[in-house]
Amino acid sequence: ADRAAIALGQAIFEQRNCGSCHVPPLTYTTQGAFDVGMEDRLGNTKFNPPSLRGVGQRYALFHDNRAASLEEVLGVHGHQLDSPLSERELTLLVRFLRSL
Repeated sequence: ADRAAIALGQAIFEQRNCGSCHVPPLTYTTQGAFDVGMEDRLGNTKFNPPSLRGVGQRYALFHDNRAASLEEVLGVHGHQLDSPLSERELTLLVRFLRSL
C-alpha cells in the first residue's frame, strides 16, 4: 500500500511539474535560481531550489525557515502550485517527498 501511495505521489509531482525546479532522479534540484513568489528581508526574490533528498527529515523549510512541514509548504504557502492540492493529493505528494 505504501509503494502504491508513493507512486501516486510521484505522479502528482510529475503532473504538477515540480521537476522543472527539483530535477529528478539523483538530486531533485538544479543549478538555476527562480523567482518563487517570496521575498527575503534583503529583497531577494530568486532562490536556488534545495535538493529534495531527505526533505522529510527537515524541521524548517524555505530559505528563511518559514515553513515547519511539507504540508505547510504545499498547503499554506501553495509553493509554486497553479491550483491548490486536494487533501488526498497533498497526502500522496507528501508521502512521495518523504520517501526521497
